Amino acid sequence: YAMLRSLVGSEMCIRDSYKCGEKSTNALKKKIKDKKIRCLIQDKKDRYRRNIGICYLKKQDINSWLVKNGYAIAYRRYSKKYINDEQYAEDNKLGIWQGTFMEPEKWRRIMN
Repeated sequence: YAMLRSLVGSEMCIRDSYKCGEKSTNALKKKIKDKKIRCLIQDKKDRYRRNIGICYLKKQDINSWLVKNGYAIAYRRYSKKYINDEQYAEDNKLGIWQGTFMEPEKWRRIMN
């Protein structure tokens, strides 16, 4: 969902050149497994016509969890909600913040 910028499976991060997109995808799969998640979708869509919303595992905001653990970044164009989570991940060098990476939006522009 567009309130955060998730990493694409083939996206690479520079720190021993690991596939951070794949790592993020696997972390999310492990987190939700076969559990039921609930997503609250807004009426508007992002500029790529994707849904904008927040997904929950029970009462936990999955978007927040992804950003706070460094598996995604806040997408400020649509929400300021996850900026503190992103700052936490960066300050604690979690996930993608352990090394350097190209912002997902820029990476997608180059790869498409």
